[in-house]
Amino acid sequence: MNNAELKVFLDCLPDYVLYLKANPESMIARIYGVFTVQMEDITPVHLLLMSNAAQAGKNIKNVFDLKGSIINRKVDENHITAGCTLKDVNLLNLKK
Repeated sequence: MNNAELKVFLDCLPDYVLYLKANPESMIARIYGVFTVQMEDITPVHLLLMSNAAQAGKNIKNVFDLKGSIINRKVDENHITAGCTLKDVNLLNLKK
C-alpha cells in the first residue's frame, strides 16, 4: 500500500472491526496487521497481512481480488471459468 491507501485503510478500520464483530460468519478476509518494511536504499513499503478466505472451508460461490479500482479490474466474460478469481468490475456487474 502507498501512504494514501494506508490512510484510507486506517480511516475505515473502526467500521471494519465493528462489522466483523457483528458478523462473525462473514467471508470478508480477516486482517492481522499492517506492517511497514524498510530496507537499505529502498523506499518503505506498507504490507497488509490477511487471512485467505478461500481456505475457510465454506461453500464459496465467487472469489474476488478487490483493489478498489475499476481500471483494468475486470475478467472478461469469455475468460471466466469455474473457480477463477474475479475482479472489482465483475463484482459491480453482479449487482446489476
